[in-house]
Amino acid sequence: MNVRTILCSALVCIVAIACHKNRGFDDALQDARSARKALLVEFGADWCSDCQELARELQHEPLNTCLHEGVKVFKVDVGEFNRNLDIANELGIDIRNGVIPTAVFLSPATGARTTKIGTTEILSFLKQSCPAASNLN
Repeated sequence: MNVRTILCSALVCIVAIACHKNRGFDDALQDARSARKALLVEFGADWCSDCQELARELQHEPLNTCLHEGVKVFKVDVGEFNRNLDIANELGIDIRNGVIPTAVFLSPATGARTTKIGTTEILSFLKQSCPAASNLN
């Protein structure tokens, strides 16, 4: 193998990795659009108590049913604010600010983005967006 072949192979691998990096996000976005659902991109971590609280709250009715009917959820693990920063950057989020959970809602029709930071803000937005859940406290 000559140097040119090795360099070309390396370049192909780098491009393939870069293209695959956001594949999960791109697939979730396409799935949401196909289903005519909003996409909720939730940035969090398994060690985050606020993220755990949000997960528990999203299981309660009628919010749970409302989410399943109108929203596709895509969770993004940010680790110690050092993972999946490419997805955060693509959505205009500076996750290094240390505030999780952070959620970006993408409209199925227009792709318009709404960003909410923290469990309270995220839940409030969801409850306002879901008529059956709007009277929940």
